Amino acid sequence: MRVFTFDTTLRDGTQGEAVSLSADDKVLVAHKLDELGIDYIEGGWPGSNPKDKEFFARAKSIQFKHARLTAFGATRMARNPVEEDASVNALIEADTPVVCVFGKTWELHVRKALGITEEENLKLISDTVRYLKAHGKEVIYDAEHFFDGYKHSRDFAFRTLEAAHKAGADTLTLCDTNGGTMTGQLAEICGDVRKNFEGILGIHTHNDCELAVANALAALHPRPKRSVLFILFCGEEKGLRGSRYYVAHPLVPLAKTIAQLNLEQLGRTDAPEGPHVNSANVTGFEFSDVVPVVVDAGRRAGIAVTKVAEASDQYFNRSDNGPLAKAGVPAHTLSVTYEFPDYHAVGDEWQKIDYDNMAKVDQAVGIAVLRLAQALNAPHWNETSPVAKPYAEAAKKLREQ
Repeated sequence: MRVFTFDTTLRDGTQGEAVSLSADDKVLVAHKLDELGIDYIEGGWPGSNPKDKEFFARAKSIQFKHARLTAFGATRMARNPVEEDASVNALIEADTPVVCVFGKTWELHVRKALGITEEENLKLISDTVRYLKAHGKEVIYDAEHFFDGYKHSRDFAFRTLEAAHKAGADTLTLCDTNGGTMTGQLAEICGDVRKNFEGILGIHTHNDCELAVANALAALHPRPKRSVLFILFCGEEKGLRGSRYYVAHPLVPLAKTIAQLNLEQLGRTDAPEGPHVNSANVTGFEFSDVVPVVVDAGRRAGIAVTKVAEASDQYFNRSDNGPLAKAGVPAHTLSVTYEFPDYHAVGDEWQKIDYDNMAKVDQAVGIAVLRLAQALNAPHWNETSPVAKPYAEAAKKLREQ
């Protein structure tokens, strides 16, 4: 399974209150997203405002290393032939290799918002996709309000996807526009779509119910056997306060938590002993079955995950994995370097982040986390290691709870 990332910071990300990006800001952010290894960057809606039009004009001179720049827009207006629709033609004039175009999926919106019939809506979709394909674009069709539309009429929702698919859409993206679909139901609906449509499927989740990440993961096929929880711990240098608090008040019972991978100092590569490029380190290297999974994930992402002899064990209990390990959960910290010349000093600035290297490390983390989530068996502590033995004993007590 290959997962492609589609970043909407430059459009969706600017819709929040008091958020406004200039064309200069957009160019800067686009470069950083490319450095992070994002596959698709949605630059904005060129037919909607002068600022986005300016950005796409300037983006023509940008040579992205990895990302494919994407213009966003809607299907043609009902009163316009597609070749005369100004908004659709603005997508072509943006001169991006990819276009993401959204269309109506919910019968309610077709009749109340557009004031047209279902058949006319299907023609809006097919005409627009076919026209964009005729101009050499990779087309991502975004099925707006798909899950609400599906719940109202599965048949019509499927017909909208079929219209885009037959017209040549390269990707069918299912959008939970209201952000109100519960994770279990979303997974079932995605499974139904997958049984009926071949090719690349996308998932576009909104966070109104704080379920965007969970829903995006639930849409994967095969789905992870376990949930993945992302937590920001604070207060490490004040006695690991955040991770200690979490162990005392876990969101998920620790007995059901199979592993924890703490991420620390992934951006800087300028270690005192020399650049740490294409490499990362894991604490407690021989302590549990988690480490071989991370090492293999690093190999797949082009990162050598190794042990730093003088630091691996020393930093094990000084990082936020420590409290979880003491509770019995196989837990480790992954970092690129343990320190750098201006660590926690004034000179420790974001401009010194090596984004190319961090993108590889992040990819390795993603591979490792999915492997752990999908594994048949949970990882265990290495009981033959004298240092890891107390953690193994804590794990036994944890399982008995």
